[in-house]
Amino acid sequence: MAHVKEVHGKLVERDFTCRICARPYNCNAKVLEHMKNNHDEVFKPCKTCLNVFSDEAELEAHVRNHLLRDSNQCALCQEVSNTTP
Repeated sequence: MAHVKEVHGKLVERDFTCRICARPYNCNAKVLEHMKNNHDEVFKPCKTCLNVFSDEAELEAHVRNHLLRDSNQCALCQEVSNTTP
């Protein structure tokens, strides 16, 4: 286990947590799986940032903001502007 932690540290650290119940996981995919299995009826997670919403319309608006932000992000420096790249 020492090798794994030393060489592959981020893989074993539990840097991802469920934003509803705070259960820790070692990857984003596991959090999404947990949320789908345990909280999906009440809360809808954003697949990009894991923010959670109880209203489908709020989630859709939030996802549109991600898409808008990504379309206005500079490919060289990642800065987001109000104009297209």
